Amino acid sequence: MVQQPTVVSELKRLEELLANFPEIATRVPVRLETPIKQELDSLCQSEKVTIETLLEALYVTCKDKESVMRQVIKEAKKRLKSRKEVGNIRSSLTKLNNLTKNRK
Repeated sequence: MVQQPTVVSELKRLEELLANFPEIATRVPVRLETPIKQELDSLCQSEKVTIETLLEALYVTCKDKESVMRQVIKEAKKRLKSRKEVGNIRSSLTKLNNLTKNRK
């Protein structure tokens, strides 16, 4: 007679199976430009993947291609500079708005 797997043996089997997969980090909140987010959502929906798995795949694909990674990093630095400029403009607007409120 063949024994049914016990709950304990099934639990152990699943834990061993899970140990073969990479650990998933906690969620990372990512803010994206609206048009890029919309394009990514559309792509991910049509390809039936998540933005997170797409980002992982893009990184894994690019990391060993030095020239591609340099190009990606260059674009990232350009975008970071632009976002910092936007942040400074928003900060200045807030300060000026607060000054004008106090004068009324």
